[in-house]
Amino acid sequence: MIYLDYHAAAPLSPAARAAMQDAMAQGWANPSSVHAEGRGFLGKHILSLMTFLPLLGVIAIFIAHLVGYEDDEKIRLMTMGLMAVNLALGIYLYLGFDASFVKADGNDGFQFVEKAVWIQSLNAEYFVGIDGISVTMVLLTTLVFFVGCIA
Repeated sequence: MIYLDYHAAAPLSPAARAAMQDAMAQGWANPSSVHAEGRGFLGKHILSLMTFLPLLGVIAIFIAHLVGYEDDEKIRLMTMGLMAVNLALGIYLYLGFDASFVKADGNDGFQFVEKAVWIQSLNAEYFVGIDGISVTMVLLTTLVFFVGCIA
């Protein structure tokens, strides 16, 4: 078994992607689970999902308020549901984190990295990732938010 592009965060060139897919189809290669190509959609965007899911809930509650929806219990249940999803994502993130991956392995020790150009004229980027201390804080935050909704 050959691990392709171990712990990389750089985007793959089309030629490298084609070679990896061919090698995986033949069954003798596997992308690292830390590399975005090996994690699928959820692994590629989990930090963004966890960041913006509560914002989507706030927007939904605001729209419900604008249209005159008054059932506080259903709004509370929706909020609890969103926080339960966020907690589940936090648990998935924690369990998927590779503690043996350190700064010396590359990418400054960050995993689940997502990088995109935000405002090109200002050279601003959207760049999120998580390291060993952050992963426990993210899990704790999602747990506290969920318990706060229950209380």
